Amino acid sequence: MNVQGFETAPHAVDVGSTATVELTSLGTPAAATLVTAGITNGGTIAVAFGSGGDRTLTGSLTNSGSVTIDKSLSFDGPSATWLNQGTTVIGDGQALELRSGQ
Repeated sequence: MNVQGFETAPHAVDVGSTATVELTSLGTPAAATLVTAGITNGGTIAVAFGSGGDRTLTGSLTNSGSVTIDKSLSFDGPSATWLNQGTTVIGDGQALELRSGQ
């Protein structure tokens, strides 16, 4: 799944062991936002710099795969939790903002 712009998945998203979700932008700086009821990640979530713009993930995340943050990421949502049982790598000069205090 490649997210460029604003995408809503009202149901839970299951990222299989060989799947990738990428939040990015191409061409001009643009925000990439994924709003979901929850993500179970056994594969890869890549937050790419692309051509710039904000990156946001809204909804709970259970990660047993890998999350790579090469562009600062805001994580938020009502009662959202980030359960990390895998790998999270934050690139130099980038940040993971947990707005709801997860």
